[in-house]
Amino acid sequence: MLTEALPYYAYRDYLTQRYGEPLFRVPIDLELGCPNRRPDGSGGCTFCPENGARAVQTLDVTGTQAQLEAGVSFAKRRYKARRFMLYIQAYTGTFTSVIQQKKKYSELLEAYPFDAVSIGTRPDCLSKATLEYLEELNKTLDVYVELGVQTIHDKTLERINRRHDWQASLDAIAALKAHNIKVCAHIIVGLPGEGREHYIQTIQALAPLGLDGIKIHNLHVIQNTQLAKEYLAQPFPVMDEHEYAQILIDLIRRLPPDLPLMRFATDTPENEIVAPKWHMGKGQFTEYVTEQMRLRGYRQGDLFEAGNQALELAMPNVFECEDGSCTFWNETFRDYYHPRSGARKQAAELFLQRSSLKERLEKGPIRLLDIGFGMGYNSLSACEMAQNLALHPLEIHAVDQDRMVILQSADIIKNMPNEKLAWPQILKELYKEGLYASKYFDITLHNSDVRYALAQQEGAFDVIFLDPFVERSNCRMITLEIFKCLKKLLKNDGVLIGSKIHAAAISAMIEAGFCVKAADQSKSDIRGIVAKHTGPSIKPESTIPYRDPYGVWTDRRIRQYREEEMKKH
Repeated sequence: MLTEALPYYAYRDYLTQRYGEPLFRVPIDLELGCPNRRPDGSGGCTFCPENGARAVQTLDVTGTQAQLEAGVSFAKRRYKARRFMLYIQAYTGTFTSVIQQKKKYSELLEAYPFDAVSIGTRPDCLSKATLEYLEELNKTLDVYVELGVQTIHDKTLERINRRHDWQASLDAIAALKAHNIKVCAHIIVGLPGEGREHYIQTIQALAPLGLDGIKIHNLHVIQNTQLAKEYLAQPFPVMDEHEYAQILIDLIRRLPPDLPLMRFATDTPENEIVAPKWHMGKGQFTEYVTEQMRLRGYRQGDLFEAGNQALELAMPNVFECEDGSCTFWNETFRDYYHPRSGARKQAAELFLQRSSLKERLEKGPIRLLDIGFGMGYNSLSACEMAQNLALHPLEIHAVDQDRMVILQSADIIKNMPNEKLAWPQILKELYKEGLYASKYFDITLHNSDVRYALAQQEGAFDVIFLDPFVERSNCRMITLEIFKCLKKLLKNDGVLIGSKIHAAAISAMIEAGFCVKAADQSKSDIRGIVAKHTGPSIKPESTIPYRDPYGVWTDRRIRQYREEEMKKH
């Protein structure tokens, strides 16, 4: 079941619920080989390395007893582990006679008091005798079979040289369930020739089969594999961290909420990976996916027909501003979303007025990029202006990773007497569909990390709004790399309007090539900047800008790097 801490059912939580505490895996390579390889070890699946994807902690260890000792020692040292699961991992764990299976498994099970055993194998390596043996073994300790399914698409299976079809996986899952053996499926996202619809179809086919666990990971092109040769000869698309996270979240939402998610990233030594070259560690990627699911209000199973769950929405503290608009107090960032003088006043006097949006709309169609959409005041004020002018269309692309604040805002934002648009209804539609369209304006919501959202933009913009809210906590939005990207996205006669932009961000903007002026309102707490390609510019303070060279750093890491650079200077 899902826990309050995570928006998905983690395998660790499943183990804790079943055994009272987590079981830590001790990976063993029995050197059984694979039926898909030739006697000399060549051949096999195109993605599989020569060592059969052996665990990192046992790569330099020979002999099963030594592997066992190394695995137990590693888990105790790194995780303070107390209870363990034997994991027959590399190659194909059932590719030998039942007599040999019994002998090899028994030796290991007698050498250490394991609570369970997990066996990695192929759908075409489960004979009747093996199934009967595993069923018997299951009476003394839990037996899990981890089945390499990879994909349900036979064309792909043939292309990667699996030498079995999807029906073989279906038959194997049914046979294992018939013998009361727990079965977990492995799938790979990003196999050559596949796209989002292929991955969704694979998940939808597996979801109703009563699995006991699932492993998902993105494709790694590993050195000295057939796939590496193909990639180096003619590169095919591979996923970076943000793209894979987007797809992964979509897949997790389509899984039954009670299906344990064993992993969604994998370990391959960095020096062995040909592609993709990630700069997020496995732990950071897990934290990133968790964060993104929470911010968007997504949970495992919310797209699975039998697993819809009511969303419990906690409303932040609401405060009324001087102009009658409402804003939130963010407990995490310890600040208000808007200045005390008001959200509507800030939208009108800073973002709309300083961008000359009215004059631009009077001349022709306008494309607007709103980064940090938040409660929506800036975009909705712009839409109100386009509707009132009724001259030319306004196309808005709104970026924000926090989808929940949009729904929360719909419940507290009220239309002013002179406003013709139903602001709450627009927000609810954006929350639900990610799109709102009318005759004179439309808004597309890009609900993702700003770095991924900007990478997906096509075409240039007349106006860019940038509201990082609390700079220190959202510094991924105001790095030198972000401003270099925005410089390319802004039309030659375009303008960028920013709020709460401080020294480090201004330094980054000017270094990126912007000409920057202050846009502070006299006798007001509204502060901002105006940036263009040409024109007069303020002189930046002598400070170091925020940097995010790989586009994946956390806000904390970005701040830390800047602090380190400042000490050097």
